[in-house]
Amino acid sequence: MKLDTLLEEEYERINENKTKTVCAYNSHVSDLIDLFVGNLAEIDRLPKNGTDGQISKLYSMLVKSLSSFPIASLSPSDITEFSLASEELQDKKNFKFIGAFLSALINTHKKKTRFNGEYVLFTERIEKDITFLGYKNTANIKIIGNAGSFIAERMICGNVSIEGNVENGVGYFMTGGTVELFGNVKELAADVFYPKSKGTIIIHGNCGSVGDRMSGGTVIVHGDVHWNAGRYMSNGNIILHGKVADPVGDRMSGGKIYLSSQNNTISPYFISGTIYQNNEIVRHRDGFWKRILRGDFT
Repeated sequence: MKLDTLLEEEYERINENKTKTVCAYNSHVSDLIDLFVGNLAEIDRLPKNGTDGQISKLYSMLVKSLSSFPIASLSPSDITEFSLASEELQDKKNFKFIGAFLSALINTHKKKTRFNGEYVLFTERIEKDITFLGYKNTANIKIIGNAGSFIAERMICGNVSIEGNVENGVGYFMTGGTVELFGNVKELAADVFYPKSKGTIIIHGNCGSVGDRMSGGTVIVHGDVHWNAGRYMSNGNIILHGKVADPVGDRMSGGKIYLSSQNNTISPYFISGTIYQNNEIVRHRDGFWKRILRGDFT
């Protein structure tokens, strides 16, 4: 049976359960709910040392909490149903970290069971902004609904497909894998890739900023970019098919930007790298050390 058919059957089956209350789910899902709610109370006790430091400690705490859970007994469908059941928990303090919990759950489940199929998550009935779905991701995930903020941060490998929008942050510090978004990014996308990253981000809609401080990987935007393309970029590839706000390549010091739109203005603060427009080079300058080695001190 084809994957699309299986997904359609799963979607229909879960849709039949959308009138359920939390207590109506099977014991595995109920146990996951209890575990998640228990972790919410612990989040306030974590040190507040910046967003990145906090999520790292939070993720470690969540993984540790799952170590005593019979995770090998879970099926991918249990995880799907938990994502649906979580909509009933939106009034809980720190609920936004449901994304981090799902990330820890999926990565741990994949490691324990060696499941190589696709995990399906439903977020379409979650009204609050969630965070850190796909954190340190190593799996194949399909998200039906909006994905909140900081999607696929520090992603390692696998694929994340999103049939919805992202509020802010796609692929921060990702080192590998592919994120494909069939929606829009309200603010930042593909920012702060790691150097030598092999990650790829494909956005079929529009985004605010793309490639800020990007130092590796590839990002493709089929829609429009409303501000800042390649700002502080030092490496990697940005391919832009839609309209792009000026200026392009502000303080860019490396990498390549491919533009399809006509007559974009290159930032006067462009330092080095290559910018193409309709497959023609419109701005190129070698990096600092390349110029020094050939005796160019300008």
